Amino acid sequence: MAKKEWLDVFSPEMVHIGIKSRDEIHRDGLWHHTFQCWLLFKEEGKDYILFQRRHPDKKDYPNLLDITAAGHLDAGEGPADGVRELKEELGIDVSIDKLISIGMVPNVIMTDQIKDREFSHVYVYPYQGQISELQLQDDEVASIIRIEVNAFRSFVQGQLHVITGYEYETDQMTIKQILLKHDDFVPHPEEYILFLMKEIDQIIDTR
Repeated sequence: MAKKEWLDVFSPEMVHIGIKSRDEIHRDGLWHHTFQCWLLFKEEGKDYILFQRRHPDKKDYPNLLDITAAGHLDAGEGPADGVRELKEELGIDVSIDKLISIGMVPNVIMTDQIKDREFSHVYVYPYQGQISELQLQDDEVASIIRIEVNAFRSFVQGQLHVITGYEYETDQMTIKQILLKHDDFVPHPEEYILFLMKEIDQIIDTR
């Protein structure tokens, strides 16, 4: 049986009001904290965002493309504790001071299956290694997909309806070109994604 996760619960004004299980929080749509880190990757002069494909056995959003590494912060934890997600999901051992904070962003996703209200502590990490060096967590991450930043910006702005990605399977030995539509991605709010792209553009411009 999976270990029950206990998370801090907050009011919409970010006042701590208690502790609940993850299942209760997603059932009732309670506000909670999460850690999110988007990896940037540069190859042959082009900038890419790396996405993870969620494992097909995941309870929420199986097989969909999502943040490179992310997770809930347990009760009593702060954003710095979230860097464990990079180690667990991707095999990257890095301290919080190496990441670029772009702020805390309210992130709400409401579906028939889940009511997810997050205060997301969002970071960007310009990854200097090779994608083939990533060590994917078998039961969490099915693959890594790189998408060119310029193409993804056009995609989220509605100028493109299909974009090309390059998918690296779990063993990192196989790379395949894939076509992606909006329903291939976890449905983060448009405001969140547009904010993310604005911040990523600023980071790229200063590199």
